[in-house]
Amino acid sequence: MSCQMRRREDHRVYVGKPSILAYDSSCATIETRAVPQTRGPADALLYFFHMSSHSTHPAITPVQAPGQSPAHLGQKPGLLSASQIEQPVTILDTFPNPRPARDYQIKFVFPEFTSICPVTGQPDFATITVSYTPDQKCVEMKSLKLYFLAYRNKGIFYEGVVNTILDDLVSKLSPRHMTIVGEFNARGGTVGVITATHSS
Repeated sequence: MSCQMRRREDHRVYVGKPSILAYDSSCATIETRAVPQTRGPADALLYFFHMSSHSTHPAITPVQAPGQSPAHLGQKPGLLSASQIEQPVTILDTFPNPRPARDYQIKFVFPEFTSICPVTGQPDFATITVSYTPDQKCVEMKSLKLYFLAYRNKGIFYEGVVNTILDDLVSKLSPRHMTIVGEFNARGGTVGVITATHSS
């Protein structure tokens, strides 16, 4: 089994479970970390990013895609700063569109989005779907995941969530077309689905 496949399988098995396995560049297990009680896999992932930044073990080497990737991509710290949580748009990172002459669609689905209801103070859970046709820039996926995690303790209405995400991504990417869909879990017997669209 390849190193990349082992990482994928262990990520699926252990994130959100009692422990997380970490691998070094040779695929040897270097440590198992206990994960404190969390609200879901997204919290466990944020905890793992935090612990990785304080680990005494050798750096964990990410699996690289074929070809040379810009060195800065995927290197943002996992533990978000207060300023990043206050202004999540600063977390987003981009890279050049590899096929700017072609119209094609990119779609990301984040099923563990959490924010806070500004009225009740209770958590709102949602699946956020980002679909867009890039122009000159694409959003880097890890930065997008961290961007979503920044909303975890933010008091904001459904409508504000979806429209803010659209505004932030449009400001960073200037896409040809983009649609954000927020499918929020039932509250008071009602399911909220918010859709916001941008066209250049």
